[in-house]
Formats: sequence, structure tokens, C-alpha cells
Amino acid sequence: MAHYYDDETLTKMLFEAMKAPSTANNAAKLHKEQIQYWLDTRKPPGDVFQPLSLDKAGEKLFDHQQFMKWVKYVEDLNKVHPDKKTTLISVLAKHYDSEALAKMMESAKDVPQSAKLVKLLETEQKWMTKETPDNLFKRLKLDQMGNHVLSNTQLKTWINYMKEYNAVNPKYKATLIGTLATNYGELKVIKMLDEAVK
Repeated sequence: MAHYYDDETLTKMLFEAMKAPSTANNAAKLHKEQIQYWLDTRKPPGDVFQPLSLDKAGEKLFDHQQFMKWVKYVEDLNKVHPDKKTTLISVLAKHYDSEALAKMMESAKDVPQSAKLVKLLETEQKWMTKETPDNLFKRLKLDQMGNHVLSNTQLKTWINYMKEYNAVNPKYKATLIGTLATNYGELKVIKMLDEAVK
């Protein structure tokens, strides 16, 4: 079916089928397989947002019946692919400005089933405010790798974090080239890049 319909259309069809007693079981099974396929193909959490109709939830996101399913998807994806972890807050920050997100989190605190999730989001938010990409670059000792920095496995970890941080802190906008230049100097970075493409 996935060959004939895009994710959003297929998901809508499955949700509709789940409402009818005669097709509910089969639709639920197919939807479970669909989510597993997303996990296997490492579909980004931001791309799963739309098929689950969460992009239309507005301020009622935390009340949306598919929201916790999306949260679980992010958690499962992080378990399957720990090398490319995604924070919930970084994806939400792409769909809501900081003021709207703060209001939603504040109102969700009073709802028992959302309280734990709000605490997690607040923790992610605080952590990503404190740990700048430049700080993490130094903490991973990437500033001491010299010519080997581009081939160091920790650099992938840093790049992934940089993307997450930029999503939550759009005014900051760290870049790989900028961070390398700050720590090694522009001439050294040019030489590194020349060596890397040889």
C-alpha cells in the first residue's frame, strides 16, 4: 500500500478504517507495521509529525490522540539509532515559537497524563540552553584532534547535537565550518578540507 499512497494519505485511511468494527483490527495491525517501517528506514520525527496530523493540532497538541504515539516513536527511534538521537523539544521548536510552546507546556502541567512529559521537555530545554555546541565541541576534546578531527567518530555526535541545538535556539545557529574555524583558525581548516577531499 505504501507504494501507492504517501504516508499522510495512508495514515488517514488507516485511522478511518480503525473506526469501523469490521476493519479496526486489520487497520491497527497495518498501522503498527507502518510505524515499524518508519523506524527501520529511520524516518525523522519531524516527518512523522504531518502523517499523524499533529501539524494541525495547534495549541491542543498535548491533547491530540496521536501525540503520545509520536512521543513513543521518538523514544523508540532513539533506542534503535542511539548514534542519531533526537530530542522532542527540538522537533516541537520547529513547529511552535518559544512563547506558544511555553504556554502549551504550562497548561499541560496540570494534566496528570502530560505532567511527566512536560518535565522531560523542560529538562531538554534547560540542557540545550546550557550546553552550547562550542562547549560540547571542547568537552568531546574535538578541539584537540588537529588534522584527525574530521575523521573522529565523536564529530558525528557533535554535528547531530548542533542541529538539535540550532532548532531550539534559532538565534544561535552554530555551523561546523564556523566552529572549526574558531577552534583551529581559518587557514588550518582550509588545509584540513583540502586533505579530506584528496
